Amino acid sequence: MPAFRSQDPTSGAVHTPRLAEVSRKLYQDGPLLLRKLQHWRPYKNLVVHVREGSRVLDVGCGSGLLLGLTAALGIKFEGVGFDVSHHGIDLATRMTRRAASIAPHAKLST
Repeated sequence: MPAFRSQDPTSGAVHTPRLAEVSRKLYQDGPLLLRKLQHWRPYKNLVVHVREGSRVLDVGCGSGLLLGLTAALGIKFEGVGFDVSHHGIDLATRMTRRAASIAPHAKLST
């Protein structure tokens, strides 16, 4: 299990600490405001619902944070995101390249 995710041995619950830290690793370039927004978004409650082997369609993905965090947490899944924001998609495309090196088990596309 990746260092970003831990599992409680008694309950089996998955804990996702330091999601802002993970986000900083995924979003290292692009407009400052868009990067900072990724660090503060509360996706912890959503990420834990993505199961191994699932296929996720993120409508209005923005910069792809939900998919990027899920991949960085070590969940093996396929994710596709789309959005009307050209700036968001540009940032998401860069993030997917970075996520591919961090989490090669996930298949992400924008």
